[in-house]
Amino acid sequence: MKFLESKKGKNFMAKLYGIGAAVVILGALFKIQHWTFADEMLIVGLGTEAIIFFFSAFEKPNAEYDWSLIYPELAGMNDDELSPVRELDNMLENAKVDGDLIKSLGKHIDNLLPSTDMRKLGIKGNKTDLEKAGKFAEIEILKKADEAHQAFKVDLRKAFKTNSKFAEAFTFEAMTGDIKFGNSNGTAEYFLITDYKGNAKIYNAFSDKGYVKKIAKQVRPDVKFKSSQSTSSQLKSPSNPKGKTGFYTFWSAVGVGVKMVMEEEIHKGLMLNEGVFDFIKRVFNKAKSWLSNFWDKAKKAIGGKLEDLLSFMTLEPEINFKNNISW
Repeated sequence: MKFLESKKGKNFMAKLYGIGAAVVILGALFKIQHWTFADEMLIVGLGTEAIIFFFSAFEKPNAEYDWSLIYPELAGMNDDELSPVRELDNMLENAKVDGDLIKSLGKHIDNLLPSTDMRKLGIKGNKTDLEKAGKFAEIEILKKADEAHQAFKVDLRKAFKTNSKFAEAFTFEAMTGDIKFGNSNGTAEYFLITDYKGNAKIYNAFSDKGYVKKIAKQVRPDVKFKSSQSTSSQLKSPSNPKGKTGFYTFWSAVGVGVKMVMEEEIHKGLMLNEGVFDFIKRVFNKAKSWLSNFWDKAKKAIGGKLEDLLSFMTLEPEINFKNNISW
């Protein structure tokens, strides 16, 4: 029944379940208390429940997604291994985040888009291509997922602002992968940070919680589409060496980003006080200064010898020559 699959139909069934349960309980109460018309009330209550069960038989089962397409580590996972959802639960539990926040964020997970191959729908192009062609809003599955992204992003950013423990726990896991990789070789412990003068410092995310707190205040969570274009060996040609098909696979991704140089300069209000070209020049000079300082330190490290330079850059020379001598 198409009606039950619509939004109105789902709302109708939700109300019907509640009303039916209330009538059944009322009928049972009449029977237990031996009130007048107890038999009739019990018949009405059970009859109502029977009708509800009849309608529920036509409800479409909830879609079960193959999350291993998004998270390959789920493939072949046994009960002892952590799923991404359990990773999130453990992370929030370790951070002692309240249940209301967990519930408000958890409601968005079911609305995220699983790995979806657009070849099945015969639709070519990535999100930008589809938006330029005015077709993105016409694709229901992508439109709904995009709306879910925006809602999730609002709640996620609100959680970062209002709950510092959550922000720090989320950032720590994003930086280290501690829960995901279980303190294996995939876990990141140390971070090498350099400034524009070429000065470097190493931080240990596990022991230096102050550094994690600092990063947590700078990151900005985001929820958006990620996509990859499929390829075909049959389409490979000089003009298309990778055999790109034009069809993309879309999926939802949650991530965090740190403010970059441009954002930092804009927030300082430099563009308000300088011309556009002066602003670009300032940013360029900062990057140039950093590279110059880095190269000076690199030259000191390699001692000015070609073989030391190749060793420093982990390069090995490959020499090719023709053994044909013409007289």
